[in-house]
Amino acid sequence: PLGWGAAPRTPEPPGLAAWREAVLRRRRVRLDYRDARGRASAREVDPWGAVEKDGAWYLVAGTSAGRRTFRLDRVQEVRVTDDAAQVPAELDLERAWAAAVEEVEGRRARTVAELETDSRWLRVLEAQFGRHLEVADQGLGEHADRCRVRVAAPSALDLARTLAGWGDQVRVLGPPEVREHLLRIGRELVAANVRGDTKE
Repeated sequence: PLGWGAAPRTPEPPGLAAWREAVLRRRRVRLDYRDARGRASAREVDPWGAVEKDGAWYLVAGTSAGRRTFRLDRVQEVRVTDDAAQVPAELDLERAWAAAVEEVEGRRARTVAELETDSRWLRVLEAQFGRHLEVADQGLGEHADRCRVRVAAPSALDLARTLAGWGDQVRVLGPPEVREHLLRIGRELVAANVRGDTKE
């Protein structure tokens, strides 16, 4: 079931039937791939399995560089070959996928910021940051309704963009890079939405 405001989910991506065939028949695959930055490459991979996560499908595969994960909607073209795929005898797809998830989540949590906020906003922040939020302290001194949390994102700019919408409900204690981005964003918002509308 979709949550309120959620985009419709696509049951299956184009070409999933070809991936099923390759996995079940254990056939090597040649694919043209475009990564998240738009860089194109030609790959030859051994498909181990396809996994759906939050409406997106991913291929877990073996390559000359080891296990890799590919988003199926970034595959431009796929060609199932007659060559046998090399699949480890001890392969545990669930464990391989869990390792891939941990790697991706690790890249998504490279920058950590410490915040102070009202405890009533904790559940909202948890929904926003998910596993990338950690409660550091609750009930700060004489302020039982205040808490300190740590949140993570790929970069200081990503954190600032997310936190800017909180206004004065969140106080960023550090790192300085996040605060600097917030100050810049604040100045840009004022310039674009306040000063430009002021008439003398």
